Amino acid sequence: MAKAEGSKPTQAQSPKPKAQHPTPKSQHPTPNTQGPTPKAQSPKPKAQSPNPKAQSPKPKAQGPKPNTQHPRPKAQGPKPKAQGPTPNTQHPKPKAQGLCLPGTLSNRMELIEYGRKILRQEADSICLLAEKLDESFAQAVRILFECKGRVITCGVGKSGHVARKASGTLSSTGTPSIFLHASEAFHGDLGSVTAQDVVLLYTHSGETDEIVRLFPSLRVQGAKTILVTGRPNSSAGRAADLTLNTHVAEEACPNNLAPTTSTTAMMALSDALALVVMEMREFTAEDYAKLHPGGTLGRRLLLTVRDVMRTGPDLALVPEDATVMDVMTAINKAGAGAACVVDANGELAGFISDGDLRRHFTKSPDQYLAAAREVMTQSVTTIDPFLMAVEALEFFQTYYQTQPRMISEIPVIENKKVVGLLMLKDLLKSGIAI
Repeated sequence: MAKAEGSKPTQAQSPKPKAQHPTPKSQHPTPNTQGPTPKAQSPKPKAQSPNPKAQSPKPKAQGPKPNTQHPRPKAQGPKPKAQGPTPNTQHPKPKAQGLCLPGTLSNRMELIEYGRKILRQEADSICLLAEKLDESFAQAVRILFECKGRVITCGVGKSGHVARKASGTLSSTGTPSIFLHASEAFHGDLGSVTAQDVVLLYTHSGETDEIVRLFPSLRVQGAKTILVTGRPNSSAGRAADLTLNTHVAEEACPNNLAPTTSTTAMMALSDALALVVMEMREFTAEDYAKLHPGGTLGRRLLLTVRDVMRTGPDLALVPEDATVMDVMTAINKAGAGAACVVDANGELAGFISDGDLRRHFTKSPDQYLAAAREVMTQSVTTIDPFLMAVEALEFFQTYYQTQPRMISEIPVIENKKVVGLLMLKDLLKSGIAI
């Protein structure tokens, strides 16, 4: 025991190199034997060894500092190695982005050329479909034209989308139509079908279960059925009253799976059916406008001058004996750019625009009391209230191109009397386009 007590001062000071060698040996197993460390608590230097790692080394262990510091850079050494693969994992990211967003001219040209190939393939399918039209197409047109009820389009999946679009085209071109989802038909929607209706069904394969199982119920309802399919000899083709063949050699999809070319053929054939029936009905642009009152199309076909012209307090009307000051007051009050001069019967006698007033004051600056008849233009361009607004806009543009003098306002005359004032800016605000 006395030998152990004396060894603490002598061995820790005199043989420093010998004390340093066992120190790293005790430190190396320390991280590997951290679990059993609490069991071996008798040797104090072993109990103190984990403390310098969790904290800074105590002053007692100042001698082995150079040895304890050496393993720290070794422990830190693998950290940059762990960071080393990080730039390596980042390298494939720009490569993946390069594939999604090609930056070279050759890649862009390849994408464009591939897109052209798909468009040509789908266009060719429509051309082949046009060559294959036969008597069945004419029969389908007659059935749709003679339909006393509605044309009910029906389909599932992509063919269902085509059927829904076909219904919209038929309705907007004079043939009443609704869309019936094949799945919903089995749960009560079949009640929308009557014996006077024609059901136009869509399925490329002809074996769609919802479509095939629908035919017995449609026969009970007494409705005629027309099937648009790529396989006329399929189960649905044999059950339909009339079949229209939209067969295509292959889909534009690289895997020949996604409905692309086949749905394009169905869509084109549906348009052909609707437009031929439209022609048989002698469906005019005016008829079309009645069904499209909204948007630019409806405004072009329905809006008249009467709908755009200014009337009431927005119309400046002055008698012939009104002074120039009265004319200016009336124009300002109406917020217009001109005034209509009328006689005692309310008929147009002349027209005074802002330009007329400027020219008058340029010649006679002090003549505010001059009569309106002295300033007005007697030869006035007028317009009918029932003229289409788009035609009125075309008139303004034609006038600018053929006449040296520009006009922005035109009196609206009905039965020789002024009923309104048409202003170019009001036409432009109406949203019509030529």
